[in-house]
Amino acid sequence: MNICSLSLRSDLLIKYFKLKNKIMSILGSGKGLGLGGGRGRNKGGAFGVGGYCVCAKCGEKLPHQQGIKCTTIKCPACGTTMIREELLKK
Repeated sequence: MNICSLSLRSDLLIKYFKLKNKIMSILGSGKGLGLGGGRGRNKGGAFGVGGYCVCAKCGEKLPHQQGIKCTTIKCPACGTTMIREELLKK
């Protein structure tokens, strides 16, 4: 390898890292590119008002109370944590 090719290679590396830094400053420093678009479970929405909290063990049903997660309620019959009816159907 001669000195010219080493100089050219180092110039290309410098240009590469400058460009990479510019792109990263625009996109952010995270690993992803922000293209996931995921909204989590239930497509990010709530199940709405109404519905029931159901015990998966014994089948006991209680009306869902707005603002209270079903998973914070224990079944009055057997003491198992209740879940939202819509989740039980899946």
